Amino acid sequence: VRNGFVYLLERQKTAATLWAFLHEDREKSMKYDCFLRLMEQWEQKICLALCHLHHVRPKGILHGDVSPKNILVKKNGDAFLIDFNTSDFEKSMELESPRLWFATEEFVSEQVKTRGMLSRESDFYGLRKSFYLAREIARLRRGN
Repeated sequence: VRNGFVYLLERQKTAATLWAFLHEDREKSMKYDCFLRLMEQWEQKICLALCHLHHVRPKGILHGDVSPKNILVKKNGDAFLIDFNTSDFEKSMELESPRLWFATEEFVSEQVKTRGMLSRESDFYGLRKSFYLAREIARLRRGN
């Protein structure tokens, strides 16, 4: 605990970012339907993690940069949300331009781009877009 924040550091030797998992062809050793079920488990776990963050009392915490590079995944179904550089308490999420530099632009909602405001919805936008992209990459590699 430092400055009122809890930091969790854990070595994840067998984990990779969702982005690396897809681009290093790790899913090729799995059957397509098994890979889709695994992705569904990862997505559900990250969704649950976001729900917990958003409902921390007294203020919710917004991540601010949910993207494939900030999601660690393991073949056993575990998933972890990492890199909280842009996170803050929900009530203070009007962002000045420099803080937006840390967010991954392709996974930031229009609301964030135009108004500079993070929200619960913007976190879920990044989650949905991340896993949509992951499914599309897997589908294209399979040849469907």
